[in-house]
Amino acid sequence: MRTLLLVCMLALITASSAACGGGGPSCQSLCNKMRSCEPTMEMSDCLEGCGQYKQYMRSNVFDTLANCFMDHSCEEIGLDGDMCFEAAIAAGNTAAADRMIADVCDKLVECESYPDKQECIDSANEDEDFKATAGMFKDSVLDCFVNCIKGKSCDELTSDETIEECMESCGLQA
Repeated sequence: MRTLLLVCMLALITASSAACGGGGPSCQSLCNKMRSCEPTMEMSDCLEGCGQYKQYMRSNVFDTLANCFMDHSCEEIGLDGDMCFEAAIAAGNTAAADRMIADVCDKLVECESYPDKQECIDSANEDEDFKATAGMFKDSVLDCFVNCIKGKSCDELTSDETIEECMESCGLQA
């Protein structure tokens, strides 16, 4: 169960980052492009999702993601669907992710899920994409998640529902 929280954080961040994010082209322009690539996409759903996630991602990350998407053809994006996501990850702030991991690990050590903080941090960093992906999100989003986790009892943290509640309360899950 000790890696459950870290696995859930990775799932949360990866799922959230697949949407839209923070500055760059307008959501209208971005969704027009997305609909040109995928005509069955509902414009209202696209605009709603873009608006929601725009507030959670760092603006430079959103700019990178959106500009990449706008600058490439649907065919190019279809051939290398991860190209824009990888560019956005590179624009993130891994130091912010390090702080989030360290703070969550403090709680996990307190709850005896790990014998020491370094082992917890090493476990979180085993997945190279985890820290980079977490760094895509604003400090306020990461802080919200950490504060929610720190506010839970150790017994509560053994429940998947608790993690989901923290994700939802920080705007990271619909």
